Amino acid sequence: MTRIGIVDAISALHPTAQFTTNNGQVEEWHSSEITQPTEQEIEVKLAELKYQEEVNVYQEKRKLEYPDWGDQLDQIYHSGIDAWKADIKIIKDKYPKQTMDATELQKRKDAAIFNLQKRHYEKAVARLAQYELSAGVKDE
Repeated sequence: MTRIGIVDAISALHPTAQFTTNNGQVEEWHSSEITQPTEQEIEVKLAELKYQEEVNVYQEKRKLEYPDWGDQLDQIYHSGIDAWKADIKIIKDKYPKQTMDATELQKRKDAAIFNLQKRHYEKAVARLAQYELSAGVKDE
């Protein structure tokens, strides 16, 4: 599987947008005519893209098991289309076509939003703890 990141998510949301990133964050947004997506929109799109990639894994597995085209055509010529179909069906049955489940997709999107909110909360708590320590408030 490939590593899906912020660039993939933004490109999926706004294919013509021009931007630069640094450490997984948008550093500069160069497309004034396009509204920059929010962190939440990006996280939701990332969850969707990652799920879609998981669903599509069956394609790569099938592809690796199919004989090359020349061998397939040779089999059709010598054994007939029904024999070829039977051999291909074995591979298709071994790696059935997957589809995205709407409930699972929504669950993943909700989890992405929750995790984003949790990261923001943890960051805020850490900042608050530093502020209290610098103000001389005793930690109890």
